[in-house]
Amino acid sequence: MAGRADGNITSSTEANKLVIKYPQLAIVPDGEKNPAFLAMMVPKGDDKWNNYMNDWIKKKKSSGFFTKLLAKYNLKSL
Repeated sequence: MAGRADGNITSSTEANKLVIKYPQLAIVPDGEKNPAFLAMMVPKGDDKWNNYMNDWIKKKKSSGFFTKLLAKYNLKSL
């Protein structure tokens, strides 16, 4: 930390990693926000890719992958 800034706005995932690495930092709560959803563009008619992505998501959900990520980074939602 070079001391050149008083504050920073970043994602909650990055902020959680930074406060673990640099204990002198803190996350300042600013109220509830709407979660930002991520998306993957799948070409129209590309059923093979679309099915692969849907299957991957189902497998990750059923294995608890996303729940573990939430716990690991102390997040409310992805």
